[in-house]
Amino acid sequence: MLFPLLFTLLTLLSLLARPTSSTPTTGAPGLAPRLPLSTLHQHPQQWNLYLLSLISLQSTPEPSALSYYSLASIHGAPHTPFQSRPPAVPQNTGYCPHSSILFGAWHRPYLALYEQSLVSHATRIAARFRGSERARYIEAARTLRTPYWDWAADGATAWPVELSAETVQIRRPGAQRAETVPNPLRSYRFQTRYAGLPGRAEVRAAAVANSVSADATEREHGDIAALLSPLRREVWQMLQITNTTAFATSAGENNDDNDADAFSLEGTHNTLHNAAAGWMTSPELAAFDPLFWIHHATADRQLALWQALHPRAAPLVPRPAEQAVYNYPAGTVQSDETPLYPFRHAGGRWFTARDVDSVEKMWGLGYTYPELPARADATTLAAAARRAVDTMYRPRGLSVGGASGAAFRVASASADDGEGAGEGGNTTSTEWLLSLQISRAAVTQSFSVDVQLAGKRVASVSVLGGSAAGMRGAVVLTEALAGEDAQGRTGVAEYLEKELVVAAPRAVGGGGDVEGVTVRVRVSAAEVTRAEGEADVYGPWQVFGDVGEAVMARMEDGQ
Repeated sequence: MLFPLLFTLLTLLSLLARPTSSTPTTGAPGLAPRLPLSTLHQHPQQWNLYLLSLISLQSTPEPSALSYYSLASIHGAPHTPFQSRPPAVPQNTGYCPHSSILFGAWHRPYLALYEQSLVSHATRIAARFRGSERARYIEAARTLRTPYWDWAADGATAWPVELSAETVQIRRPGAQRAETVPNPLRSYRFQTRYAGLPGRAEVRAAAVANSVSADATEREHGDIAALLSPLRREVWQMLQITNTTAFATSAGENNDDNDADAFSLEGTHNTLHNAAAGWMTSPELAAFDPLFWIHHATADRQLALWQALHPRAAPLVPRPAEQAVYNYPAGTVQSDETPLYPFRHAGGRWFTARDVDSVEKMWGLGYTYPELPARADATTLAAAARRAVDTMYRPRGLSVGGASGAAFRVASASADDGEGAGEGGNTTSTEWLLSLQISRAAVTQSFSVDVQLAGKRVASVSVLGGSAAGMRGAVVLTEALAGEDAQGRTGVAEYLEKELVVAAPRAVGGGGDVEGVTVRVRVSAAEVTRAEGEADVYGPWQVFGDVGEAVMARMEDGQ
């Protein structure tokens, strides 16, 4: 008993001894791209250095100001101030603003602070190499950045082996041979016992993630493919949104004027958190999982692509915070001028969303992404982002049940009936969308709402534990409908009325139904025109109320 009490006292003393202002968030020195995880793995020196640096960061004593533990603690538990005195009335939560218009903005300096800490370890380690390889390692440290994993891209059907392998090979400075060590990307092991956190436990992805290896069963691969495959379409839809506030967060009501605004950066990001299971499903604990940082580099890349695509988007619309953050209670009005606690500039000023609302400002934090040429002007950036997004995420051109009465078919097959190929390679087709409005009462666990069509899973809408009381989400039905035998919108609506199922909300990780959650359903269709190099253009949305009522009736009956 004496040691834990003594350690707790020393930890409190170290907190009191810290400066009253946070370490400035400057990002890593210079400007270099964050690379895909698989690409980084193909650069031997940089990959070795990345692993060595992460091991070093995770091994830093936890009470230290910039230890892995301290950095992860900013996000949620154990609800302590980061390098500063607590506010007058600290809230019983972490600093991260979930269900908030500040969601994407806040995570940008957070990841930059983590990255500058990681690169500082890399720089010190690189300098300890000797001989001809020393220069190569110093250069590798100069350009090292946190990698991302594009789980929405074609071919993302399994968890990367880099994340799931139990061990990795590293070579330390001065060593002649490589050694095998526990994979620092697979788990983080706590050094001591802390209040509110497990002692000497590992934070790792759930069994389904860890089981995916070279000898994984076909069923396990299939489960993961089913979780990841809808995300490509979801990311496409999210990047077409022009409303800054709708793009930022899944909190709030659906936009009755544009059903496609039901997608969001936060909502799409939630899906991967719940798919990873384990501690990734808990906002309180997620940042201790090494996957968190790679996942949020992916989300930040999506934010950067969106900013490049929509450089003249309107500012965030102020709204009250749905949830408390460490420095202020729920109900506090948030805007693009709200401080992004606990992140400060070198001069001491708090970061705000205005400081990170463009790709140009992102470069000031020391990084870019492969699709966004560094120092390019806005026009060049927008064109580069559009080409990349078209290549990676553009739908394949399916059209289902057009207003003219066309059967389910490929949009480009014919334009004779009013749908299909248009001038200049444009395609006009009918998009079918299921929008969900999710309300919860006193529900704290993470859950997902699965959508099925004719007995087959289409996709799901995920909600992280502790999210706002009102959340929105959407699922594209168009591809799932392709090939079915129905004519026109009326025929498709009749088919959906019989075959579309929205399952009861279920807790993540094999839990049962979640009580206290209400789901409202809306099914709609609109003509969408797609042209290479252009954003989607939607016509008016037609709502099929009978379909929504039938789906909700089945849900209430437990079907």
